[in-house]
Amino acid sequence: MTASNPRRRREAAAVGGPGLLTSLRWALGFWRAGGGRGAWWLTAATLALAALQVLLQLALTRWIGGFFDALAVGERGALLGRAVAFTAILAAWMATAAYAIRARMMIQLRWRAWMTEQCAALWLQKRRHYLLQFFGGGSDNPDYRIAEDVRVVTEAAVDLAVGLSTSLLLLVSFLGVLWALSTPIEIDLGPLHLAIPGYLVGAAVIYAAAGSVLTYTLGWPMIRINEWRHSREGDFRFHLLRVRESSEAVALQHGEPAEQRRLRSALASLVAAARRLVRAQGRLTFVTSGYTAAAPIVPLLVAAPQFLSGAISLGDLMQASAAFVQIQLALGFFIDNFARLSDWRAALNRVGALVQRAEGLEAELVALDETSIEFKPSADDALRFADLRLESPDGLVVIDQAAAEFRPGEKVLLLGESGAGKTTLLKAIAGLWPWGRGLIEVPAGAPIQFVPQRPYFPFGSLRNALAYPQPSGRFETATLAAALTRVGLAHLLPRLDAIERWEQTLGDGEQQRFGFARLLVHRPRWILMDEATSALDDHEQAEMMTLLRAELPDSALISAGLRSGLREFHDRTVSLLRAPGGRRLVGGIIQRGGRGSN
Repeated sequence: MTASNPRRRREAAAVGGPGLLTSLRWALGFWRAGGGRGAWWLTAATLALAALQVLLQLALTRWIGGFFDALAVGERGALLGRAVAFTAILAAWMATAAYAIRARMMIQLRWRAWMTEQCAALWLQKRRHYLLQFFGGGSDNPDYRIAEDVRVVTEAAVDLAVGLSTSLLLLVSFLGVLWALSTPIEIDLGPLHLAIPGYLVGAAVIYAAAGSVLTYTLGWPMIRINEWRHSREGDFRFHLLRVRESSEAVALQHGEPAEQRRLRSALASLVAAARRLVRAQGRLTFVTSGYTAAAPIVPLLVAAPQFLSGAISLGDLMQASAAFVQIQLALGFFIDNFARLSDWRAALNRVGALVQRAEGLEAELVALDETSIEFKPSADDALRFADLRLESPDGLVVIDQAAAEFRPGEKVLLLGESGAGKTTLLKAIAGLWPWGRGLIEVPAGAPIQFVPQRPYFPFGSLRNALAYPQPSGRFETATLAAALTRVGLAHLLPRLDAIERWEQTLGDGEQQRFGFARLLVHRPRWILMDEATSALDDHEQAEMMTLLRAELPDSALISAGLRSGLREFHDRTVSLLRAPGGRRLVGGIIQRGGRGSN
């Protein structure tokens, strides 16, 4: 659900832009504080090993020159010495490569773990995970952004940074080699005689520049295409997760064909994005493959006249060819990595958009109609609200000019026809509904526990679910067992530590009984219940409500429900009635014994 108000859409688009600077600032926090000294040590080690690899490559290039010179004159003793030197270089190369990849992967792992934790914390804090679903722009598929886009950002960034550093070192090192091997080339233009020094270096730069221009021209659209593909990947995965989470409902309603159609549509959108990427990648590969294949041959052709004239030896020719290839690797870094750069930039934009969206959420909520619901602690431990106005995200009035007071320990039933706004009011009291204005006073230091129609079951054991959101070790086993027994779920005690998908294992009635067991464990001072007995029959409902009054007499209860049998378990009712401009609250007293007036 997204806000449809035009002004709000504009605000959403402004806040949820690409956020490149935001994502870079966020990501680089790993080196400022998150990774500590270990991050700097790993970075230094990775760069040092990259430099050592360049030195070994330089030594190998010089070995090639000496080897071909020895081969040209047939010096067998020199060839044997060269073979021994090659073995030493190879051994050093293998060891360096092994430690370099280890250091690089450790940086990627630690950086990803830190950044994932930071993004997840930002998403979960201040209930942003709930509020962001009502706003567009940069907040779709946050799970994919946190899990997959963060992985792409961190892994690709380290690989590209190491590759760029290596390329710069290769460029500096082998430009010197190529310049030393390039005797000046002389060109006679009639009366004008030109001597061009270092022409092999010039040829290498021109070759790389031409390839870079072509790559940039063909590859730039891939950034947007990759962003689109990532978005479609997230949508497709969302549809799959939705089916898995609602598999029972789908099966009971024989909804498989409908779900197949949805999946087919999402897959078609994903395939369309992938096809655009395939075409763009094909055009880019057409250039890069030819560029790479020709790189070893071009220096041989360019330097051949000098070799034929005797200006350079066979060893110099082969050494120049090897140096030319290394310079192309350095100057062609952009060409070889453009596809990954575009993928990294797209992932960075998506992560940055989520971070920027989450960080700017509070400002946008305050900007909604230039006002918002104000919360402050009450002076007498009561819960009350005055002149409360609740709206839907698109600006329609749901409840207007509402005022009510709820005392500690009081049991109040919230009545109203279906769709009257009872759930919206409970969400506003719990701080989950920002659309509106007015004042809500809440008891200071008294947590409010919300009991929905279907309790939430985190993945894990039943013990963890019963203790949620507290750690399972917070409560003794005897306390958990007593709670389950009191609500009629004693048959689950042998499975207290079993790890299952409990929302699929337990029936609707068992789940609602479990919600009452959780209340007995946590014993909150304030309880908000939203249709929490809808799956129970009248006898079971009476049993649970009687248990609640007996076990938690000092806990205040505000419950929403439509069933008439609920009245006798509450001290009074508050009804939502239709009125011009929005529904209003009307309160009454219930006589103990079950009958009273609204």
